[in-house]
Amino acid sequence: MSSPSTNVPGTTVVVADDHPVFRAGLVGLLTDLGAEVVATAGDGEEAVAAVAAHAPDVVLMDLQIPVLSGLAATER
Repeated sequence: MSSPSTNVPGTTVVVADDHPVFRAGLVGLLTDLGAEVVATAGDGEEAVAAVAAHAPDVVLMDLQIPVLSGLAATER
């Protein structure tokens, strides 16, 4: 059985999390794997704006994020 690929070159990502250290760690990990982190957000409203501005391939969203919950932000 082959292992799954962990290389994601060219994949654009928005990272939304209200914990700056965790958010920075995710950005570092994703960058090391070859992803292009196009924006970060610290709350749900920022996440919605970042997705609208960048149209990323993937959004990593904290569900318990302030201002607008991750679930509500994802629905938008």
